[in-house]
Amino acid sequence: KNTLDYSGLPGTVSGGVGGYSGYGGTPSGGVSGGMPGASDLSDVLRQMYAQNLEAQLAGLRSTYEQNRADIQAQDDIISRLYQEQRNQAAAQNDIQRMQLAEFGLGQGLNTGTAGQLALAQSAALQGGLAEIGGAEAQSLAENALLLQKLTSAYRGDMDQAAAQSGAQLADALYGEYVRQIGEQADARAAELAQQNWLAQFDYQKQQ
Repeated sequence: KNTLDYSGLPGTVSGGVGGYSGYGGTPSGGVSGGMPGASDLSDVLRQMYAQNLEAQLAGLRSTYEQNRADIQAQDDIISRLYQEQRNQAAAQNDIQRMQLAEFGLGQGLNTGTAGQLALAQSAALQGGLAEIGGAEAQSLAENALLLQKLTSAYRGDMDQAAAQSGAQLADALYGEYVRQIGEQADARAAELAQQNWLAQFDYQKQQ
């Protein structure tokens, strides 16, 4: 039977919110500290991408588990099939042994000759059983290889999904950083314009 260890498979994204703890708030510690009119959507982006990635991983995991169960079920089918062949070979050998014994009695064969025929028949049975066992081992090995390939592909798909999502999140966080810079620049310009107007108004009052 196939006994691969699946405990190390990437089933979830660990660390932080959906595995994105490596991404800080905004680049260079954020740009919203004390600046007027600045809003930070970085956490929202991280949560959104984490949830989307978790959904992708769940879909990959579900497909993998189903395919793995199908492959492992083949082990039982293979074992039953070759056990039936062994049973049939043993039953056929019993029939042939009885026929050989009747033939020996009918032909008046001596004990030595009858014993040699029985040994030859037993060797034929063992050879047949060995051939069946070899075919069974080959079938199980091919099934195990298929399972290994499936597991390897699953690991690759999980890693690719995580890497792609991480790259997309990095782009989104950078875009958010640029948006915050623009928002803060607009707020600062508005604040300076208001300060200039108030200064002019105070000056006019003094005049």
